[in-house]
Amino acid sequence: MSTRALIRAGGEDVRDTGPAGELSVWESKELGDVLTDSAGFTLYRFDKDTARPPTSRCAGDCAKTWPVVPAAGASASAKVGKSALGSVTRADGTKQLTVGGWPVYHYVGDTKPQQANGQGSGGVWFAAAADGSKAAKGKKAGGGTGMKITVRIPEYRARVRPAPPSATPAPGS
Repeated sequence: MSTRALIRAGGEDVRDTGPAGELSVWESKELGDVLTDSAGFTLYRFDKDTARPPTSRCAGDCAKTWPVVPAAGASASAKVGKSALGSVTRADGTKQLTVGGWPVYHYVGDTKPQQANGQGSGGVWFAAAADGSKAAKGKKAGGGTGMKITVRIPEYRARVRPAPPSATPAPGS
């Protein structure tokens, strides 16, 4: 017998919400590369949470619609950087998976793999990218750290030195 719980939407069993397993991505025509659990279900991030430090603010009725993704059993695929995975301890003592510091969730309205029915919900729920940021068209998963690196190169100016006085011809010479 499985220890996984079923998401219920409108009194109907929708799907299993067990461990995330090996995280992956699917390419959405609208959203670009979208983070998924091992079953292909979209993982979401909540704008009211924080990544630094990781904090989950979805509890109670919120967590019924947006079930948390447990940290136990999660692993990274080639498109999801292992260093991006982490966890946060919730108020109830459970460990929730974080990606790039952001706590991640499932959505009860996604009834089959590769759906993103929760995208933009309430203006605060968004499909996650492989680095934990919001999925966006044109953004590709790369298994990176989720960190942006800026390199500043100082401007080089050539100095022109005047010729030494001995090399300058005297007037009238």
